[in-house]
Amino acid sequence: MSVAPGTTITFVDQDSVAKHNVDFSSGPSGATLPSTSPNLVKGSTFQVTLTTAGTYDYHCDYHSWMVATITVT
Repeated sequence: MSVAPGTTITFVDQDSVAKHNVDFSSGPSGATLPSTSPNLVKGSTFQVTLTTAGTYDYHCDYHSWMVATITVT
């Protein structure tokens, strides 16, 4: 996913079985990484606004295969 600086990103949990979270593991130099989300269950949301250009990696702490990247350009 690629977004402009200052874009608010909303994560929406649509899984009715398992809990999830959003944990940012890395970001560009000088950026403050968002705090780890609370546990998310179906229907709950978590929002972050990324302002520093670069690549942000995030994952779910409960499911090691759930990884993704957001690029701020």
